[in-house]
Amino acid sequence: VCNRVTNLKTVVFEGEISEIENGAFAECNGIAEVQLDKVTEAEWNAVEIGGENEAILSRNVKYNFKR
Repeated sequence: VCNRVTNLKTVVFEGEISEIENGAFAECNGIAEVQLDKVTEAEWNAVEIGGENEAILSRNVKYNFKR
């Protein structure tokens, strides 16, 4: 998805999400916020997140975010 992009600050997921593949956000360390449209905290916690995606883990996560 953003492999090694350094200027990406916010990631927005719109709709349902069930899996993030290995390395999708590898070395995208500039990410400060994850916005989840129509996704609850419980649904986010159930997402299967593959390895090398530390850039989106433990970030400021906004659930049921409305633009």
